[in-house]
Amino acid sequence: MEVDNEKVKAFVKGTLGCGCDDALFEDVEAREGMQDDGFDREYLIGQRLLVRTVSPTDKQALLKTLPMLVATGFDEREKRALNRFRLVVFSEQPKEMEAAVLPLFVRLSQVDDRVHLHVLPLDEKRPSHKPATAF
Repeated sequence: MEVDNEKVKAFVKGTLGCGCDDALFEDVEAREGMQDDGFDREYLIGQRLLVRTVSPTDKQALLKTLPMLVATGFDEREKRALNRFRLVVFSEQPKEMEAAVLPLFVRLSQVDDRVHLHVLPLDEKRPSHKPATAF
């Protein structure tokens, strides 16, 4: 899948606040998630950072899938010896979504200082708001 590395870099560094080196963004791989994956899109950045995006329909849907999303992201991070895994949740009501899922997220056994959850407004998606498209 073709991806605009500069848009990915702007999103990851600007919106997510990642302090990673610019050189990592010379190598960005992207793929659409399959239905069984549970995520919309995946970005592998510089063979060091894994970012997965998801746009759940509601809080209950995310609460149901969050343990699997974190576990599979963690496992992929470990398998590939990556530095970080960032799960990005796009929501029409980000504050409510974060309040609902954060208590579960922090209790998951895979969560460590290299697993991050970001809950963002749906309109943070760039350049469009279509499901499964962020860049």
